[in-house]
Amino acid sequence: SIGLALKRANLRDTEVVGSSGDRNTLSTLSKMEAMDSTTGNLRAAVNGAQLVILDVPISELKDLLEHVGPILEDGCVVTDTGTAKLRVLEWMEEYLPSGVNYVGGHPLPREVPREMSDASPRIFEDAHYCVIPSRSANQESVKTIVGLAETLGAKPIFLDPHEHDSYAAAMMNLPTIISAAFVNATAGSAGWREMHRLA
Repeated sequence: SIGLALKRANLRDTEVVGSSGDRNTLSTLSKMEAMDSTTGNLRAAVNGAQLVILDVPISELKDLLEHVGPILEDGCVVTDTGTAKLRVLEWMEEYLPSGVNYVGGHPLPREVPREMSDASPRIFEDAHYCVIPSRSANQESVKTIVGLAETLGAKPIFLDPHEHDSYAAAMMNLPTIISAAFVNATAGSAGWREMHRLA
């Protein structure tokens, strides 16, 4: 969806390159015309890049950073799209060279596509986009991520990493925990055999 939105914006002197180790993903991106080009070669994908958007599950992010950090050029801005930032900030400090700036991002689209083929450039319109600068991020890199959010049609909101992660945990994880506690409490009751029919 980010690729489609950037392509729709028709930015001057900008090439949108997608990279993945999964050939099916690259094939889908090509068919959707979500990128100007795609490659399975990470070095080729980030060669000369001014902005790198890491859109992978947090379980894969540390490994990706170990590989991509050493090949990023000075002045490059790195952002991500994940729901957790404190741990990611530690990894960024560990694996990114000093000339590369990290500014965390977390888009909050109104609807999240279930499949890649459901991607849409419109899902960011009037949605919030969390911007979480690292301590070492310079002003220009923050402006770059604000510009990204606005180009997607989103409204940037600034949070520090602790705020972001506590809010995200409350809004995303707490409902799951409460739901699980509710099921455990009701399933253990004497009336569960009849009650579950209404569940």
